[in-house]
Amino acid sequence: MTRARRRCLGRARRCRSTARTSGRRAPRNSAAAQPGRAARHAAVESNRPGGRAVRGDDLLATLAVEARHIRLTAVHLHDITDHQDFLVEERSLHTGHLGCHSLSGNLLECVNAATGDSLLLARLAPTPEAEFTRLHGADFQWLDRLGVGVYGTGIDQPPAGLPEVVPSYGLVLLAAPQRELRGRWRAHYRGRMQPAVFARPLCLANTWGDRNQDAAINAAFVERELAALEETGIRGLMLDDGWQAGRTANSKLRKGGLWEGYHAADSAFWTIDPEKFPGGLGPVVAAAMRRGRELALWFSPDSAADFANWEKDAAILLGLHREHGIRAVKLDGVKLRSRLGEQRFGRLLEALRRGSGGAIVPVLDVTAEIRPGYLREIGHGVLFMETATPTGATTTRTGPCATSGSSRAGCPRSGCTSSSSTRGATATSTPVTRSRRSATR
Repeated sequence: MTRARRRCLGRARRCRSTARTSGRRAPRNSAAAQPGRAARHAAVESNRPGGRAVRGDDLLATLAVEARHIRLTAVHLHDITDHQDFLVEERSLHTGHLGCHSLSGNLLECVNAATGDSLLLARLAPTPEAEFTRLHGADFQWLDRLGVGVYGTGIDQPPAGLPEVVPSYGLVLLAAPQRELRGRWRAHYRGRMQPAVFARPLCLANTWGDRNQDAAINAAFVERELAALEETGIRGLMLDDGWQAGRTANSKLRKGGLWEGYHAADSAFWTIDPEKFPGGLGPVVAAAMRRGRELALWFSPDSAADFANWEKDAAILLGLHREHGIRAVKLDGVKLRSRLGEQRFGRLLEALRRGSGGAIVPVLDVTAEIRPGYLREIGHGVLFMETATPTGATTTRTGPCATSGSSRAGCPRSGCTSSSSTRGATATSTPVTRSRRSATR
């Protein structure tokens, strides 16, 4: 046995020993509790042969591996789509190489080269760059032929103010023949989305796209937009920033607007602007219904003090739903700064689901800032990926898109691909082609 292999085996044993004494037990029917069920499967690497074993106190699951020749593919999803064109990155490795390997990523595809059996591991967590409790740089670790560790519970030492019960990040294990694996992952992902209104990707026109920001929006403008929608076949109109009485930092009408602290600044911030909509939203909602269209709204939850006002925000949106039937709400301006803020934002989403009986479908913006990303809040809404502005009007695309599991197979709007090589592993990234936005949040 080589010296490098002895070092790797020693680290693996120490890592497993730490995990056993960490106080966390895997469910009885999980792959971690029954490692034999995960035989012939592995996870993903980081192109660091002989890399250090990861701390066991952040261990989410372990999988025993018996097969030797396994093809590992890590899929790393990138959000902040205002600035990122390469949203899906893949790295592949064959486990014939000796040594410990670690990799950062969201999805892990493990294929037995001899049998074609495959396994997909999906961490239901934010993108690696957005995790506040990240204790190390690895999400998965291949411990030579001993097994695979999945890391990132989302739980460190709970800071003051967190509730007594803190849910950890989740893990999905999906087994299937290789040719069926990614299709089954897409079906699973879509099956976790809210079944109520937008089980399929939704296409909305958005009032932000005329480059007037919040300056043009009023009742007459909305009537004209609804008339134009009849020619396009688009069935929804989203009233973006500007329908409310308060002014944000993006306002063209008033300088000194806000991006948080709305409730402290003005208790009437999220009421309907009486000058732009003298009759309230009722008349424009009725006009949309007459044309067979539906109104959606933009909303910015108050990020101040780690979303301390999440209950007030939930009450506002539930009130708009009950009074006007608003079901699709784009949640923008979200600024997650801590695990506490992440927890409270999740409570806001759950309150909307419970309070509306699942009728409200949040449209979760992933264009900027630190946000839950593609996999953390699958069951609470659809994704706002980008705004395409081909001819002056704005079309909002929402839906799974890059969360489908890989670059070329996952994103229906994939463009060209590029590849590179690093220490024997291949990397493939796929850009999403878009027009430049009229304004950037």
